[in-house]
Amino acid sequence: MGKTSTTNNINNNKNSSTKVKRTRKSVPRDSPPQRSSIYRGVTRHRWTGRYEAHLWDKNCWNESQNKKGRQVYLGAYDDEEAAAHAYDLAALKYWGHETILNFPVQFSPT
Repeated sequence: MGKTSTTNNINNNKNSSTKVKRTRKSVPRDSPPQRSSIYRGVTRHRWTGRYEAHLWDKNCWNESQNKKGRQVYLGAYDDEEAAAHAYDLAALKYWGHETILNFPVQFSPT
């Protein structure tokens, strides 16, 4: 029995001495990261370089992930302004005329 406990102590000491504390590779920032677009609801895809429009539907509740809301994908666009217009149209549909938009609302005469 004495031999087994000595072996366990050596193994435990060996395991505890080989643990290395991990350090962060990047330095934490004081300011938020730069945005990929100047428009609300628009991001630039890092691989393709195209612009994507998204909005958050906060009326949807996901019980399994305990999340409030879901991200709604509105499409990918070559032009940043086109993605911003797509966001504006969807935002008007979801939240009405009181929401913050990228461009002023222009009504066309019918």
